[in-house]
Amino acid sequence: MRGNKKPYPVITSNVTVRSVDINQWYSSPGDQLIIRNNATLTITDDFNMSGAGVLNIVNGHVLMSATSSGTNNFAVNSATSVVNITNGSFTAGTLSEDVDVEIIGTFNLGNGSLTVYGDFDISNSDTFNAEDGTVVINGNTTINGTYNGDDGNTTFNGTVDVRSGGVLNLGSGTITFNGETFVGNSGYRKPRKWNCQH
Repeated sequence: MRGNKKPYPVITSNVTVRSVDINQWYSSPGDQLIIRNNATLTITDDFNMSGAGVLNIVNGHVLMSATSSGTNNFAVNSATSVVNITNGSFTAGTLSEDVDVEIIGTFNLGNGSLTVYGDFDISNSDTFNAEDGTVVINGNTTINGTYNGDDGNTTFNGTVDVRSGGVLNLGSGTITFNGETFVGNSGYRKPRKWNCQH
């Protein structure tokens, strides 16, 4: 998708595509895609963001249904890539199909929701901000960068591994761990379920 010239592409009604690539050629300024008006973008295979690409979901939705043959992953592939959500949702996978999510860049959830049915990975020096949103991760989570729980509500249903150098922060929100949790290279294990609120 080439969208680095104003006006940026805007999705305002439901649409289904096989795959999406934002800013695959590393242009500057980056390509941008906006989803609004309660529209749903359904992606049946991969969603890749590279370079200075930006996804803005404003009262819209992304559903990765994983119904096409392929790797079925969502990858934010650059430290300059950004996802912003306001009054919207991002769902990676379904109850019957896993989609893995890798964050190399910044993901700002706003007051939206993120549901992941596969594994969730935050790379070194990269950041996920839950802000006031709701997060449910049903697969395993690996945090090499920073996960800011902020004032939102996060539920980890799989194993959580906060690697050496990884950071897990919480503001006034809640984080619920329903699986094993390891912190640092020592493999320190938290209780099987840890609901922390502060």
